[in-house]
Amino acid sequence: MIQLETDNRKAFEDLNEAISNIDSYNKSKQIKHLNTALEYVDSSLKNDNNYLRAIEWNIIIHDLLGLHKNIVIEYKDILKEIPESLQQKTLYNLGAAYFHHYDLKSIDKAIWHFEKALSLNQNIGLDILSKASLGRSYALRILLGHKHLGGNDTEEELKTFFDKSVQFSKESIKMVKSSKDYNDIKNEVIWTAYSALGAARMYLHDNERYIADLNTKNFKNYNRILCKSYRDFTRAEKYKPKKWANWSNMGSALWRRALLYKTYGKKKTANQLFEKSIETFNFLIKNIRLNYDFALYEMGKVYRMKEDTIQAKKYFKLARKYTAIQNNVPIKKIEEEEEMIENKQFGFLA
Repeated sequence: MIQLETDNRKAFEDLNEAISNIDSYNKSKQIKHLNTALEYVDSSLKNDNNYLRAIEWNIIIHDLLGLHKNIVIEYKDILKEIPESLQQKTLYNLGAAYFHHYDLKSIDKAIWHFEKALSLNQNIGLDILSKASLGRSYALRILLGHKHLGGNDTEEELKTFFDKSVQFSKESIKMVKSSKDYNDIKNEVIWTAYSALGAARMYLHDNERYIADLNTKNFKNYNRILCKSYRDFTRAEKYKPKKWANWSNMGSALWRRALLYKTYGKKKTANQLFEKSIETFNFLIKNIRLNYDFALYEMGKVYRMKEDTIQAKKYFKLARKYTAIQNNVPIKKIEEEEEMIENKQFGFLA
């Protein structure tokens, strides 16, 4: 039967070594520490496969290494074996693992796990983290629900997801600021919540009609929304600097503004924003997440919209190379972008 702690000395000691290596990773960001941590947690579980703390850390380490699918397959049925009084943290960690699959089905599962964790109300700190994660999950749910991206959600449903994202994000910020008891999670919660707010604004209005049916009113409204999104991302940066997800969002908000200005005929400002977007993604792939496949894909997209097809093809080629390893960009999306280059299409494709 699964239990929170273990009576096996070796399992206990190996888990402590794993946690120590995770601390080293948090300080240095060197992947070798995560690989060592994974070896220790594997050893811990071999000595006691019912050790819940080791199971939870195993999920976290796999998540940090980008091995989300592996760990979800391994532990998708584990909740049936865990007493409800111990489930909240596992639910939260599984929600995080599902979130990082970035597909519609998995995001819906992430939302279910976070909402279930919140409903247990066993630990206020986990309640706050679950709310921040729900804010982020509902933001991404908006993007995945757009019809032009293959989703089936109505405008009303997308607006509901937006409202929930804003609600959970703001509640998590308010809760974590209300007491000094949560200083250990404060920065994590606030950067997640502000990043979610920025993404929710950006994704709700991320629809072809804002580009295709452009007039002065739409231009001003959409530009204002994207400025607010970028502001939220910069706020997130203050609490957790150099988070790859946030830098990716900043780059995306910038190219959306650039394309808006280009479509409206303001080429000088458009080119300045395109360049700023490229600089943002360049910093990300060189200093934060080395050769991140999605950022390489986004750079290819920016160069296509900028009508620099040589550079666009270069970065789509790199995106293909690294997504074969990292698996964050569907090949179909790269093929669609490459087809747009061949057809001399330089407009919007989210």
